[in-house]
Amino acid sequence: LNSLLGTLREQAKLDESLRSECADLENGIGNLGQLCKRMISSSSLVLPERIERVDLHNAIPALAAIARRHPDARYCLLTVLAPPPTTLTLNRVLLEEAVLNLLLNAAQAAGPRGRVEVRLESSQDHVILAVHDDGPGVPEEVAEQIFEPCFTTKPEGSGIGLVAVKGFASSCKGEISVDRSPLGGALFQIRIPRPADDGAPLPA
Repeated sequence: LNSLLGTLREQAKLDESLRSECADLENGIGNLGQLCKRMISSSSLVLPERIERVDLHNAIPALAAIARRHPDARYCLLTVLAPPPTTLTLNRVLLEEAVLNLLLNAAQAAGPRGRVEVRLESSQDHVILAVHDDGPGVPEEVAEQIFEPCFTTKPEGSGIGLVAVKGFASSCKGEISVDRSPLGGALFQIRIPRPADDGAPLPA
């Protein structure tokens, strides 16, 4: 949508009849963005019913196996680097949606015969889920915008996938960031704080 809006703005400079259409589209994108933000904020209202203890040591490889069957990832080398035994109390549905979005985004960026690696690091205070690829990476000028609703660098993209990733990170009181991977492409990291009582039994 943002790509379409940019094109329309350029055309509107030459054709005054397009200015109202450009304004309508801009207002529509703004309204959709606000709706997405409200959806993310209100998601916390349903989280308590879905929170459960999740074994990431098994969950992450299982999600990678699902991603490998997607057409965009079928010809990639998608590997999970020996995840350590790690268990967190979180929303499994949001976790699965976030991880699959990151894996498929990485596979699309890497392209056929590209490389995608998933790494899980665990410490006493944090768990870090990192997805690397050897694609072109994320340009610095848009790195701060890619987690905003409706922003996308793909002609066919919706700008919703990374919003879901950000929503998952927020649900865990965590953070999502993007950087340059040692593989040469993008590195997306979800940093999740580990509660002091995470090993305690779940409430009934």
